[in-house]
Amino acid sequence: MSGTVPFNSQPPPKQNIVETRLAEETSGRYVGPMPVADFLKTFLDVELESDDDDNNNNNSDLSGTFNGIPPSPEIDMYGPFVKAIAPHVAGFDVVDSSSSVNQVEIGAFTLKPDLTLYKQGSPRQGATDFSAMEMWIEFKANLADEPFSDTGDFEKDTIKGRLTRGQLTSYGLAQLGSQFRNFAFSVFIMRDRARLMRWDRAGVVITCQFNYVAEPQILVDFFQRFSKLSDEDRGLDTTVTVADEEHDVPADVLLNARKALGIPEKPLFRIAVANDHPDEGANNSPQLLHYIGPRSACPSVSLIGRATRGWPVYNPVTNEVVFLKDTWRIDSGDIEPEGKTYRTLHSKRVKNIARFQRGGDVGSTTRTQTFTTTDWSHVKNDVTGHINYRLVLEDVGKRLAVQSTKQLVKVIRDAMEAHWLACCAGVLHRDISPGNVVIFVDEDGNARGLLIDWDLSKEISKTKKRRPDRTGTWQFMSAALLRDRHKVQDLTDDLESFLHVLMWMTIRYVPSNLSPEQRNKYLKTMFDEYYQMTEGPEGGDSKGDKLGAKNYIPAKLTLNSPSPLLGILNQLSDVFIAIYGPNPTERDVQVFESILQSPLSEFRETILQNHVCYLHQQRLERSKDSTWFINTMEEALGNEHWPDQDASNPNLLSPSDGTSTARQMALNANKIASNEQRSIASYYPSGCSHSSKRGRSPSFSVPDTDGTNKRSRSNTLAPDHASDDS
Repeated sequence: MSGTVPFNSQPPPKQNIVETRLAEETSGRYVGPMPVADFLKTFLDVELESDDDDNNNNNSDLSGTFNGIPPSPEIDMYGPFVKAIAPHVAGFDVVDSSSSVNQVEIGAFTLKPDLTLYKQGSPRQGATDFSAMEMWIEFKANLADEPFSDTGDFEKDTIKGRLTRGQLTSYGLAQLGSQFRNFAFSVFIMRDRARLMRWDRAGVVITCQFNYVAEPQILVDFFQRFSKLSDEDRGLDTTVTVADEEHDVPADVLLNARKALGIPEKPLFRIAVANDHPDEGANNSPQLLHYIGPRSACPSVSLIGRATRGWPVYNPVTNEVVFLKDTWRIDSGDIEPEGKTYRTLHSKRVKNIARFQRGGDVGSTTRTQTFTTTDWSHVKNDVTGHINYRLVLEDVGKRLAVQSTKQLVKVIRDAMEAHWLACCAGVLHRDISPGNVVIFVDEDGNARGLLIDWDLSKEISKTKKRRPDRTGTWQFMSAALLRDRHKVQDLTDDLESFLHVLMWMTIRYVPSNLSPEQRNKYLKTMFDEYYQMTEGPEGGDSKGDKLGAKNYIPAKLTLNSPSPLLGILNQLSDVFIAIYGPNPTERDVQVFESILQSPLSEFRETILQNHVCYLHQQRLERSKDSTWFINTMEEALGNEHWPDQDASNPNLLSPSDGTSTARQMALNANKIASNEQRSIASYYPSGCSHSSKRGRSPSFSVPDTDGTNKRSRSNTLAPDHASDDS
């Protein structure tokens, strides 16, 4: 999935909460214990000369290399360890970073690994700089903090073990997210024992524990090999280089790029984008095309998954600013690259989508998933692999915001129209969120909504389940998907997601009679509900229960500037009573059928159209077709009394967690806003109307139900297609 926390609008959680969540989310992706010899041979396969003076590689003199490192306290281990390994990592600086914080934050805490390796001569800011580090090393002196076990379950099921796994994972995701990097190595030290680790977007491969004091040659061998690896073999993405004259970027191109992007001083990079369809025009030549742009912000949400980043860049060929998206697409034969989906949608004349320029695989593929079936791996479940992919869109839009509630509804209506036309063309989006609905202003100043981020879309005709993870952004997934990880995702799920986007934006940004605490409570309860089960995370009970009971909208909610918005929310949410509410009883059906058999009359039609069976069937039919939703919003947009000046207020939430000081509350308020900006920034570029009226009263039969008020898979098919799962 896109991540469990990117649209969490609560005050940033405490360190132990974030670490626990990261450990739970990454559970099943800690692949080990890999034999150390296999790890070195697989990932660091370089020859070491016996007379390697640079690394002081005289194995006969290694005994006692680490004898001067005490097993505790932890802080006393750093200095002697730096002194011990420094001779074996020629060309790198080993820095004590244990007390130096960096600007990268995960939740409410900053990150500071104990030791960090940097390439000598590389620019960096302070002792802890995730954008420049080559490796980090973390120490623990308390055996209770041990996160892994080589016997039994590999992931130790203890509170402190989970916290340590989460801490290590936070460092891994921060390093990968702060650089143009495909994978990274790290070392974990527990007293006199060590483990080697390799992180990528599928998880982390971890070695058996070994005693580095008694067997110093193992750790020395690792560091010596690491120091001899090429940039690419250390994990750096070599398709991205510094943009300067040294790397074949002329001075006038750099000047034009800075002027076009409005970046006078920030470092710029030369970013290669491939083309998987080379026979279309000048921008679609088979060669790599290099764009100029800054490094994007670290999307500090999750280690695993697509890790989508997007930002404006400069095209030196056309001298214009475009939008670059860098992502790790799912490595599956039945999931099309996003560029191919864009080409399909444009060929079908689907409107309200961004114009596509080029895209293709960069070349790097995750490897963690390939080791789950080995004899030594304790992880036996499937792990999703990913391929680094980049695409360029010509339309640079801006984030979904509430300049007015009318514009908000119009933009979501536009995106829903794109979604429906795509469904008619055989494609289901499957990741509806505020980050994937953007506002684009054309040359005439007209604003419209665009639906972007099609890399999780599917051909509706494909019906097999494709991977073990859910698809979408957690806060906006349907209740049915959150409750049942095996459910086939369909059109109805995406329609419900549009409803959740509109409600989330309303509660989060539209001034109303709700207090900050009431807003916090509603957003947390309705959208952030999350609990760990044996098979994985679940949620959605609040969504489903509230929708089924027709109290999805907070009781007595009123807007400071009255508008049709609440009426729209009420109408759209009414549809899902049929999905999550009780089905008509057998008695209801019998009465309804008897009315159908009675003589035609105006009185009979009135009774039928207000009967529970009629309403249930009507709601079910509306849930399978976007046109009623689109028409409902279109009709409301025609209301001439809808105010144009009811803009949002971004400071409507309470930054207090109940224990914070006034200063911390102020910091929390800033972090709520910046975290939302950063998480949404990863997703977007800047810069068929049919009647749904019934012709006659329906006949009715009771749908199959398992008694849990969950939607039956047979109830909701997209137009003219069968549906499938994520």
